This record gives sequence, structure tokens and C-alpha cells, in this order.
Amino acid sequence: MTSIEAPEEMDARWKKAIAEAGVPTEQEMRAAEVPWMDKAEELAAYISALVDRPHDYGTCVYAMSMAAVAAFRYVAGQLGTTGFQTSCADLDVIRRTRALKMGFLILKAEDLLYPQYDLRAALEKFIEDEQPELAKQAAKLLAEIPAEQVHPDVRAHWERLAGATPTTRPRRPKKRRPARRRRTMKRSNGEGR
Repeated sequence: MTSIEAPEEMDARWKKAIAEAGVPTEQEMRAAEVPWMDKAEELAAYISALVDRPHDYGTCVYAMSMAAVAAFRYVAGQLGTTGFQTSCADLDVIRRTRALKMGFLILKAEDLLYPQYDLRAALEKFIEDEQPELAKQAAKLLAEIPAEQVHPDVRAHWERLAGATPTTRPRRPKKRRPARRRRTMKRSNGEGR
């Protein structure tokens, strides 16, 4: 009879194997830069080095992402793609790996550091832009799935979405600039003009 190894014991064994092999830890892999490669042989060797080493739960994550980034950069370099083509391709990678069927939005927290970025407005605009497709998908779900198979709150939400049209959905209020203060000249007696 074989005993099942406890997760803590397995994790300790993996960490020991990583230390003995002298390969990067999870934290080191997370911080590592992925190199650019010009030759398919270099890419294959890089991917093999990532795969053929001891791994723990976390290092597997970075082995996959680092191999994917290296392959992505290699292909982009070989095809001579523009920055725009590359940005479309990396969004398509997210769409494919996450099996996204509708639009999606990426918000960067660091944009909150700058006043010119309004993430709330970006999210509201995204929702507004997606409303026609959401209405269509909600109507489809209502038609396909019997009411007794869906939680009442979910069904009510679908009904609200399906009933929304460009004229019935709430519009975002337009931002108004604060009124400029009129400068007044002080008279010698302290009263404004």
C-alpha cells in the first residue's frame, strides 16, 4: 500500500530539489526578465531549460508564462510586427487562454496615480458599449434555459439586461468643469470691485 504524501511534505521536497539544483526560486522567476531570442534553437533551449528543471507549485506558473513570453517575442521578431499588431496579439492570447466570448477590459492600477486617467468613466463607457451584446446574450439565455434551472436573482438580472436598449439604458452624466472664479481687485478700502 502506498502512502499519500502530505502537501507540506511535497512542498518541502520540491523546495529542497530546487535548492539542490541551484535553479531560480518562485520569487526569482517572478522578478526575472525574459530574454529576446533571434534563433529557434535558442528559444527551444530556453523552453527546455524552463521545463526540464525541478518545480514547485509556484515555479510552474512562471515557467509557463516565461516560455509563452519568449515564444511570443520570438514570433513577433521573426514577423517584424508593429507595436499595434503585437498589442492586438497579446490581447488575443488572453482571449484564447481565458476562453472569453465577449469583450473584456484591462484596467491598470498605476493609472490611478495620474489625474488624466478616469478608470470609473472607462468602466462605465465599456459597460455602455457592451450593452447591445449583453442584451442579446441575456435574451438568448432566457430563451434557452428554463426558469426553474436558474436562480431567480440571475433570471431577473438577465431580464433587465435583455430589456435594456440604447434608449432605455442610463446615460453617463457629462462631466462639468468647475466654474472659474472671477478675480476681483481689492480696493484700498478692502471691498471687491
